[in-house]
Amino acid sequence: MAQASNPPFQIRDDTLSTLRQTITKLKSPECLLEVRKASTQAQSQWADTLLQCDQARDELELVQLSAIRNKLKENEQDLTTGAKSLKQALENLKKIKQALDAAAAFVGIVAKVLAVA
Repeated sequence: MAQASNPPFQIRDDTLSTLRQTITKLKSPECLLEVRKASTQAQSQWADTLLQCDQARDELELVQLSAIRNKLKENEQDLTTGAKSLKQALENLKKIKQALDAAAAFVGIVAKVLAVA
């Protein structure tokens, strides 16, 4: 039975996660202690592997940021329109609050008048 493949973004995210975990392990105190005890060849291999992991991570993160930038650019007009609409809605909420506060104050005055009468 054929196994369903993951979507490209999931593969990218999984790969990034694995690279980050690998870099963290390669830089861990335990690993560094072992590397210091290792042969010059092993130390060189460790340094090359760490550099390759760093470069791969950086490339994938750059691709990820580019994809986000592209999505933002594709939706720039909608985002701008949405932000303006939200700002207007928030301004209207301020006006509504002011109207409610004024109405409450007025009702308070009416209540005082009725209490006196």
